[in-house]
Amino acid sequence: MKKQILFSIGLIAACASAQANLISNGDFESSPPAGLTSGNYLKVDVGSSDIAGWVVSGAPGKSVDLIQNSYGSINNISVDLMGTPGPATLSQMFSVIAGQTYQLDFDLSRNGSSLHTVLLNFGSLSETISPVISGTHITRFFTAALTGSANLAFSTSGTDTFSGPVIDDVIVAAVPLPGTLALLGVGLGFCMLRRSKK
Repeated sequence: MKKQILFSIGLIAACASAQANLISNGDFESSPPAGLTSGNYLKVDVGSSDIAGWVVSGAPGKSVDLIQNSYGSINNISVDLMGTPGPATLSQMFSVIAGQTYQLDFDLSRNGSSLHTVLLNFGSLSETISPVISGTHITRFFTAALTGSANLAFSTSGTDTFSGPVIDDVIVAAVPLPGTLALLGVGLGFCMLRRSKK
């Protein structure tokens, strides 16, 4: 009985690890800069490392904004892609395995009445998301062709208005293979069957 339980626990752990977020600091809450205060914003310039785990890139003098509990923020701390001024690109690399499908989830809002689009790059997927509507949840998929690294990048279009699309709660996870889920079901079922016979 103990072996069956350990086997099932191992399967559950395997499934959980497959669902782990491959993106660091996807909620933008890790090590927030000291200058960011609730109800305000903090300009994060191109080349800055103020957003842990993320790269801010683009033309010199451009930025994104960290916003907290204001300016269209979604869940405490969020990122306004338009910056002050902007826009800049917010990106992060993550590891992939050839043939594996990956799922991206993130929440989308907007600062004020901004109607800027979101430019999304997720592995081999490139997409323009428009118009930005507050309270939107986005889910996208891509399958890796090669083992190595893939890029996740967010930016926005249009001229700077100091208010743009807002992102938060970014998650990238490997989609569990059907065989993994079936194996988990078999293991748990076997465990329950053994227990009912005792």
